[in-house]
Amino acid sequence: MSQTNPFSEMFETFSKQMSQFQPANLPGMDMDAVMKTGQANMDAISEAGRITVEGMQTLASRQQEMLTEAFTQFQDSAQSLTSGNGGDLMSKPAEVARENFEKSVANFRELAEIASKSQTEAWSVLGRRWQESVSDLQASAK
Repeated sequence: MSQTNPFSEMFETFSKQMSQFQPANLPGMDMDAVMKTGQANMDAISEAGRITVEGMQTLASRQQEMLTEAFTQFQDSAQSLTSGNGGDLMSKPAEVARENFEKSVANFRELAEIASKSQTEAWSVLGRRWQESVSDLQASAK
């Protein structure tokens, strides 16, 4: 899923305009390099946003699946509780409650892992860009 960065054209235009401008108070500053750094920063922000949105979509999709599974499990549990002999009627509710609790804990753990993975990937993109940006700015100062 490749999408173009909506800010790329804006930065190209701005970069061209700024490359002609060398302010007196910033002698030796390579404005093209500064503009390229700004564009790369916006690309990283866009990439982090894309990763975050995809993570949210995955999380919402999985939550929907879990909800569907829970309703199906609820129906199955209700049917199993109403069938059987008297001894089963006493032990089944505790067993069903334990199974539902364990499933809920596993589901919450899975959702937390999905969210954590998405956040880690997004922050990784931004962290790498931060390091590159500092290096780019140091290199652009002559």
